[in-house]
Parts: sequence; C-alpha cells; structure tokens
Amino acid sequence: MSDNINLPECEWGYSITNCNYDSALQAFYICSDILYLIVTVGAAALLAFRIIVRKGQIWKERCFSPLEGYLLGIIIFGAARTFTNIVQQMDWFSNNPILREVIYDFSWFPGDLTIATYLTGIFRTLPKMSFYRFSNQNTPTIFLLKESQITSIARLHIPPHTPSKFLCLIFGFHWAGYGLVHLCFVMTAAYYGKILVELTKNSFTLAGGNDEENITGKDSIKLDEYNGNGGNGEYVRSETFNSEGNSSRKLTKNEWQNLRIIQNIRKSTKYQQIVFLSHKYHHSIMYARRLGRHSTGRNIPGNL
Repeated sequence: MSDNINLPECEWGYSITNCNYDSALQAFYICSDILYLIVTVGAAALLAFRIIVRKGQIWKERCFSPLEGYLLGIIIFGAARTFTNIVQQMDWFSNNPILREVIYDFSWFPGDLTIATYLTGIFRTLPKMSFYRFSNQNTPTIFLLKESQITSIARLHIPPHTPSKFLCLIFGFHWAGYGLVHLCFVMTAAYYGKILVELTKNSFTLAGGNDEENITGKDSIKLDEYNGNGGNGEYVRSETFNSEGNSSRKLTKNEWQNLRIIQNIRKSTKYQQIVFLSHKYHHSIMYARRLGRHSTGRNIPGNL
C-alpha cells in the first residue's frame, strides 16, 4: 500500500493509480467486480428462466414488462458497472478525463432506468386490477404523476477539488440532488410495490382460491357476529368449529373479511344463474307460441 505524502490523493472516480492508498482501492474494485458479476449472472439466469420456461415477454403492450424489464436492466447495470471498474483498474483513457467521466456516469444510468421501468410497469398494472370489493377495507390511494408535474434535473459534471468555492457548492448540490432522486425511487418503489402485492392478494381471494378449504372442508364456519349499531354492524368475533362442536381457533379479521367476500360472490353468482334461467324459460315460451301459431294457426295457451 503506497502512503507517500508526495503522491496525490486518489480521485477514485477518475483514477486509482500512482496515488495514496491505491492498493486498497484496487482490492475494493476487485471485490466490487466480483459482486457485480454475481448479480449480473444471477439476473441473466432468472431472465432466461422467465423467457424460456415461463414464456414471459420482455416487451409487452409498448412497455417493458415489470419483472422481465427489471431483470434486463439489472444485467445491463451490472455489466456497465463491471466495465467501469475495469477501466479504473487498468487506467484506460487516462489522457481523456471527459470520456472517463462519461463512462462513469453512464454506468449508473441503467440502474435509474431499471427502477423507472419497474415503476412504469406497476403504474400500467394497477389500473387494470381495479375491482369492486365486497369488504369494508379502505381502497388504497394511487398517486400517478402528470407530465406537467415531472421536472427534469440537469446534472452538472464539474471536477472535484476545484479552487472555486462556488463550483464546489454546485458540485455538492449535484451529488445531493442525485442522492435525493435515488431516495425518491426507493420510496416510490416500496409504496407502489406494497399496493401491487395487496391488490394481487385480494384478486386471488376474489377468485376463491385461498379459503375454499375453510368453507367446503370438514369444519363449519360461524360468521355474522355483529353488534348492531344503527344497521352498521361492527365485527366482533368469528370462530371455526370442528365436527365435534369444539372451538378450534379464532379467525383473524382478514380471514373473516375474505370469507364474507366469497359468500357475497357466491350469492351474486346464484342470483345471476336464476336470472339467466328465467330469461331462458321466457324465451322458450315465446318461441313455442310463435311456432304454434305458424303451424296450427291458433295461439298457444298462456299457461304453457
């Protein structure tokens, strides 16, 4: 490890050769290369599995698919970061600092694009998952940015350690804004990802695939225990009883609401079947009357 006061401090974003602590930075870049390669190979394997086995599509409906596009972005991001580290280690383009800065900044761009692509896929998926829910849960609020509300952030590429205090201040705002953008990406991804997971779970519940065994199995369900308050009953208790009549466990409030959803769906389905059969019976009678008039010239009695 070189530690010489005559050597300049390492500008790790530009060069890590012939400077103080260059050996430590070399080891750091080697570890970084290994980690980025592991992430890149893992993302490539998952993307190949999604496309070959699951028959997924990277580009769908004029937009990247959320998961496939995210994996593709990780592959590009990992490869770009690995290449940037190799440029620093091998000291390529040492006589062209502008090109080296462009390579360094471009290596982070696929990461931002990956997060934006994933959020775009969520924005396109959430409106398609809107449905009427029979439960009394509050519908999550979805915030969609308008084009007029999105402001572009101009990044200034100014070398560090410049003698001008004004330029140092501008450079500090540059990195502060860059970090703020990434923080907004993380918060937005967590917020909309949680909404997407919640709506996906509710869609499976509406499909009747989660709690079917609790209704049609050996256990019978005791529901509808309210304390009536002006017709707006509130949930009090709900238990399951086995075949011997002994209480086995208490249902949680979410389980109780899921069972109510399935019951309402079944009632609605039975009502639609009854309406369909009544319409079918009515059309059959009308057809028989018309057929009787054409064949015998007489009207069919109304009580047919």
